[in-house]
Amino acid sequence: MTNLNAQTKRRGLTVKTRKRIFIVVMLAYPVFHFLFFWIFVNFNSILLTFRRYVAFPSDRYPEVGWYFVDFENYRYIFDRFSVNQGFRQMIWNSLTYAVLNVGVMFPLSLLAAYILFKRVPASKFFRALFFLPSIIPMVVLTLAFKTSLDPIRGFVPAALKAVGIGSPMFFGNAVFSQFSIYLFMIWSGLGYNIILLSSAMARLPIEVLESGKLEGIGAPRELLQMVVPLIWPNITTMIVLGLISVFGVSLQPLMLSGGELNKTIGLEIFLQSQGENNLSYPATLGLICSLIGAPVIVGIRTLLERFFQEASY
Repeated sequence: MTNLNAQTKRRGLTVKTRKRIFIVVMLAYPVFHFLFFWIFVNFNSILLTFRRYVAFPSDRYPEVGWYFVDFENYRYIFDRFSVNQGFRQMIWNSLTYAVLNVGVMFPLSLLAAYILFKRVPASKFFRALFFLPSIIPMVVLTLAFKTSLDPIRGFVPAALKAVGIGSPMFFGNAVFSQFSIYLFMIWSGLGYNIILLSSAMARLPIEVLESGKLEGIGAPRELLQMVVPLIWPNITTMIVLGLISVFGVSLQPLMLSGGELNKTIGLEIFLQSQGENNLSYPATLGLICSLIGAPVIVGIRTLLERFFQEASY
């Protein structure tokens, strides 16, 4: 061993030095990614909320450039909320997606996943059918969905006309557009939730479920009293992800209705960030949403984790 180390030293680097170089090289990219894309970007975003780019000089701002404006950006956001109906509607549109995910999509996903878990006929086919929209790009999904609702080429208006029902303009006004976006969210997101819940149910111990059958427990009680408590950590995660959709829904309204009729917080931040100099407003809006939303979501998660004790199996 001593001769090997001596030969390695004569050739150049020792084995320990090579290991250290290997570790440094392997950690260099993730450390750089964390420092630049998380620490620097977020720190710079916070600084932007206290600055403003002035493109047209005035007595207060005599030159073109960035100026420190104290809390003016924050006052501007709260002023818009108090006097601008469109801004309040944007907030409301965003909140409805949390209700849609938690109150509609989650119960439907749980029920469908349980039915597939019970291995109904053609369960594998339906599992693949549900999962298919989750692996197709968003652009293709929105195009296919919007085409199906087209009053001239769409099969949905044609089917409604065949049964004597007049087809509305699904993207003609804010109400029908919002309803159509809800349908798209359910159609495109249901399969992903079903796969997650089905995977969690597949890990359940068969002995526990069989003991319930021996006690005469039916399917509804088995789902609510046995399956749900056993997969509660997965359910908690899905509910939290559903709540985060308040800030995450952006491309769906943009691609389906153009965005103006059904604007959300995420879409507003995305659109305002496209300008080279108008970055203070989206940065301020995003920070305010984070300061309000993060404690609420963490609090809801903490409350949900108290419902059932995590089971080990």
